[in-house]
Amino acid sequence: GTVTPGRRFRKRTVQELVTTDWPEVPGLITDPRGRLLVAATDPLLVHGGWRSGKTWLLLDIALSLVTGLPLFDHFQISETRRVVYIGAEGTVGSFADRLQQLLRIRGLTHDDLGDRLKLIIMSDQDAEAFLTIDDHRSVGLLIDDLRLDTPGVLMIDPLANFMHGEETNDGMKVVVQQV
Repeated sequence: GTVTPGRRFRKRTVQELVTTDWPEVPGLITDPRGRLLVAATDPLLVHGGWRSGKTWLLLDIALSLVTGLPLFDHFQISETRRVVYIGAEGTVGSFADRLQQLLRIRGLTHDDLGDRLKLIIMSDQDAEAFLTIDDHRSVGLLIDDLRLDTPGVLMIDPLANFMHGEETNDGMKVVVQQV
């Protein structure tokens, strides 16, 4: 494909698209027929109103990713992944209760997770260690910490609790660029 000076978009011909051997995208979650639903390299944003179940959903996805069990007993996980989940809702105790409920529902114990699920609960952190994703320094500290034990998947829940002021795309860009 070519990029013409003064233009921002790469134009490709149909011939180029259908005759090029494109690298296979590593899958993360597929449907029962093996069709790609979520690629391992794709950022994924879960959006919903307050108390709509986003944290429950993300924790259930995390459990599937670290155990290899089908998501919702339906969608296949291509391979187990190490997950770091950063949460900023409630207390450590309330978060632990949710996780215990999900483990019980799935018929799992903490031993089934091995060391593949790491949790950072912000209510358990010192104020100066609280992640703010629209601050390069704060994200840099997180990245430095993650380099010691790099996850396959990073979950940040809820995004709005990690931003100064209003939620904007610029804040998420800081994280995506550095990760």
